[in-house]
Amino acid sequence: MKMKNIELRNENSRREYIDIPSFVFKDRTLSVLEVMVEYLRDNKKMRFHEIALIINRDDRTVWTVYRRAKLKRKGLIKGSTEITGHVTDHIKINNADEE
Repeated sequence: MKMKNIELRNENSRREYIDIPSFVFKDRTLSVLEVMVEYLRDNKKMRFHEIALIINRDDRTVWTVYRRAKLKRKGLIKGSTEITGHVTDHIKINNADEE
């Protein structure tokens, strides 16, 4: 099983990685962001604030994305299946202020 690597930095600027299996991205009814947030919340048991720090988004945005993913899974919101593209083997999320 291939894994996606998400790079993050902690308070001491040490690099850490979170692995996300590539099969979670095969469901095209959800956006990549929705899949990542849902996986980190449900499988890695991360809080919305922790996810927000990793992906450099506001906590409220992460909550909204997670809620939208759950509604799509329940069939209450129709997901977009028109998205095309290729998922790479590794995803690295870096903060803009690293350099």
